[in-house]
Amino acid sequence: MTGRAATVCKDRGISLNYNAKQLMNFDVIEATILGTGEPTVTRHTEKKTKRKRNGECTVAIVTEPEDKM
Repeated sequence: MTGRAATVCKDRGISLNYNAKQLMNFDVIEATILGTGEPTVTRHTEKKTKRKRNGECTVAIVTEPEDKM
């Protein structure tokens, strides 16, 4: 560890990293709530690491694209 603290912010299952912060900011959330903006925001990730079940007891780690709304 380098001794630096890290902060993670999540908004309904979307990790707010640099790319997501470009899409989700106060103005976008406010417009969505007030109904003056787009009803949904879609974030595309090229490489998302996931766990997938193969049968009852085995789990595979896969990397695949993902879209979140």
